Amino acid sequence: MKSLLKGLLPILIIAAGVFLLRKNPFKSDTITEKSIITIRYSTPYTNTQNTEEVFSGMIEHLQYSSSVAQVFSTLSGAKKGESKTALLKDPFSLHDDSLIQKMPTMLLTQMNTDTTVGTVVTLDDITYTITSIINEEGVEKAVLDPNPAYTIQEQNWTFTVETLQ
Repeated sequence: MKSLLKGLLPILIIAAGVFLLRKNPFKSDTITEKSIITIRYSTPYTNTQNTEEVFSGMIEHLQYSSSVAQVFSTLSGAKKGESKTALLKDPFSLHDDSLIQKMPTMLLTQMNTDTTVGTVVTLDDITYTITSIINEEGVEKAVLDPNPAYTIQEQNWTFTVETLQ
């Protein structure tokens, strides 16, 4: 019996190796944080002229990082060719906080400008969206954000998996 097992052992090892070569056990058919993917994306948004546009594009060789964690979370478990939609805020971390300005609401009111959150304001040829009203040292200020709407507020984003490695 021992000699039979000794004779079968090399055959079993070779068979297991052939099986493992046929399908890589470390490669997933669905998206995980270890995947390298190519995706198409799109999101409708309202631009500063108050008309709807679509921000869309394609990203190749996208790998997981904290800046795209929302994308991978949304696509977790997705397969090649599959699309998923989610309500997300700035899933590619495109928002640039350094562009934000603050202006006393009193000045905006004197310029006959509505200070309601969401109002679009143009100052010195730069278009801003009022994203919030804050109080700094007793002065009410509007937070003016020139970043695109799809980086400021939650939008419906659709992602389609083109390739998966």
